[in-house]
Amino acid sequence: MKTIEYVLAERDLTLISAVSKEELEERLLAGTSTGVAIIACSEMDDVFAEMPRISGLPVFVWQNVGATVHEADGLGHLVASGKVSNLVIYGHYPCDLIHLGVGGQHQFEFEPDELVVDHFLYETKRTREMVKERYGDGADQFVIRKATEDFLLRQVESLLEIPEVLDAAIEQGLRIHAWMNLSESHECYTFDPATKKFR
Repeated sequence: MKTIEYVLAERDLTLISAVSKEELEERLLAGTSTGVAIIACSEMDDVFAEMPRISGLPVFVWQNVGATVHEADGLGHLVASGKVSNLVIYGHYPCDLIHLGVGGQHQFEFEPDELVVDHFLYETKRTREMVKERYGDGADQFVIRKATEDFLLRQVESLLEIPEVLDAAIEQGLRIHAWMNLSESHECYTFDPATKKFR
């Protein structure tokens, strides 16, 4: 698998841009984008209120458990069609599923299905290992937020496993973004590749 670092070094690309929702809307209005595909967490009930709404340009949205790339069926075909020039992994904090995935004690409003739990425990395995290595067994708010950021960036890596996405990033300038919505304030933090932080 080609990692972000490998592709950056090989092709001198910036696959992740620090672009806010407002900046993306400006880009769409300026005609520098053909459209945007967004993979968002299914817990984000108001996700459509946060989407860019630009007349005449398509916005494709997948919502699934934790905003996981592996559940975004048809994404590769969409990218190959040239209908989008921006991909956004869009998560949120706090996220019940991330909390569950890293072993935090959490009371769900609705008890998740056992298959959903098993699936997400599998999806968050590497993030769980990162948390254990860096923070031990703690799962306070700081740790959960760092776990959320880590998980979103791992989904960006998963995008590069899709051949059509990797080809479009190398050959056609496809831009990939990681966003994190703060549920209480509705602020949108974006990943800045220069500082390697969400801001």
